Amino acid sequence: MRSKPLEGDSPLPKIVKHLRTVITVIRDVAKKPMGRTGLAIIAIYVIMALAAPYITYNDPVRDLNLASDMAMPEWITLFPGYSNLPRNTIYRFEPTKWELRDMRRGSAYEISVDRGGDVLTIRLNSLENPMPGAPEQGEALLNMEQGFEYIYSPPKSFILTARINLTYTGLGERLRFTIYISNGTNRYILYDTGYIYSGSISRWQNPLLISSDFPQVKELNNISIKENLAKIMFSNPGEYKIGLSIEILPEGAGERGARNLGSIAIGDVTLKIPGMVYGILGTNYVGADVWSQFVWGIRQSLLVGIIASTVSVVIGVLFGILIGYLGRVLREMLLLLIDTIYLLPLLPIILVTLAVVGRNIYVVATLIGLLTWAGLSRELGNWMLSLRERTYVEAAKALGASQLYVLLKHVLPFTVHLIIFAFIIRIPFSILLEAGLSIIGFGDPFQPSWGKMINEALSGGALISGAWWWIAPPVIGLVSLSAGFVYLGYALDEILNPRLREGRYG
Repeated sequence: MRSKPLEGDSPLPKIVKHLRTVITVIRDVAKKPMGRTGLAIIAIYVIMALAAPYITYNDPVRDLNLASDMAMPEWITLFPGYSNLPRNTIYRFEPTKWELRDMRRGSAYEISVDRGGDVLTIRLNSLENPMPGAPEQGEALLNMEQGFEYIYSPPKSFILTARINLTYTGLGERLRFTIYISNGTNRYILYDTGYIYSGSISRWQNPLLISSDFPQVKELNNISIKENLAKIMFSNPGEYKIGLSIEILPEGAGERGARNLGSIAIGDVTLKIPGMVYGILGTNYVGADVWSQFVWGIRQSLLVGIIASTVSVVIGVLFGILIGYLGRVLREMLLLLIDTIYLLPLLPIILVTLAVVGRNIYVVATLIGLLTWAGLSRELGNWMLSLRERTYVEAAKALGASQLYVLLKHVLPFTVHLIIFAFIIRIPFSILLEAGLSIIGFGDPFQPSWGKMINEALSGGALISGAWWWIAPPVIGLVSLSAGFVYLGYALDEILNPRLREGRYG
């Protein structure tokens, strides 16, 4: 028969005791202003890191041009003087809603329009018996327009995309196709094929892309490269029209015969005006969402801090135990190795290693841990040497206790405060070191981090442009998160240190 274990042998009472101790420690930490502040800061950032997929809507690395470059936070519109800043505005002009305006000046040509499906197809034909005396200037055969309203202050830029497919086989005539925007007073040409004799222009699979920043677009409107076409075009809120124009330039009079000159198929046309305000923290110099980068950067900072601190503390504790229990000769040799590690130049070694193996967030964290354990091992070893001289340790040895029992029962429990403090205090050190590496360009280019944000802000002109919403969040995040761990570390050390706790948790 299997003997029933005694109640005192059950591990449950010990687990309950340890849980009560942990709860008591947390309560005591929360009672101290420094500990309460540290816990609150860390809790806020941990919650944000865990909720990152739910409180952000954009990829922090891949999603670009979400709004205008260096767009301000959207809440800035609540303040006077900022309420009319442009928001993200998209106008979609459907093929079937173009208003046709036939402007033929004679009977030399005819057109037919097919509105079938989601494409507007215009076919051009030359008549067999045109009127004599064909005009020498361009003959405006057709204008098509759609109206829209713009209600904000002048934007920084706009982008037009259009799906078109033009085929022209005229003989003796030249065709011109243009896209323009009119405010009732001025007409601004955005796309112009020029007069073409024949050929095919296909922008169906890859739509035509037109930006107000393109030099050729400014040249079409006799605007200097230094001027802002978007601000000129949308200088005042009001009604605007986008239009498509088809012209034919005859090269002489006479019999030309009836024939098909070609066709123009027009699909979706979209006008996007990027907003100068966006989201919670605006955008950076490529229109990426700063809020998404900030929130996902919390994960990277915590990941680096925890990995680096864990590696450092584990190695430091192992070498600290060896220092405390090895003989004198071996201890001296080990201390020489530890002093060598301690005196190694940290930053150059990390930079050289990253240059060889590549910039990776896990490599950075591991390197930091492998190079920052020496101080803890020496401090822990010296503390263990002093504990070995205590009376209760000598008494345990005299009673026949083994070295392992003495270590686990009478030495290590009195080093818990030192290990916990070392673990917590190394987290902000690792976070700041990784941020410094990213600031000088040695961070992981494929992962969002606060250091990378600062690097891009400094190189992207955030200080010169006054883009405080771009550079301030990562700086505040690094300072506050590091301070939170420092506060928590000192509060725990004050509570757990056997010299200060007066046996409350023994």
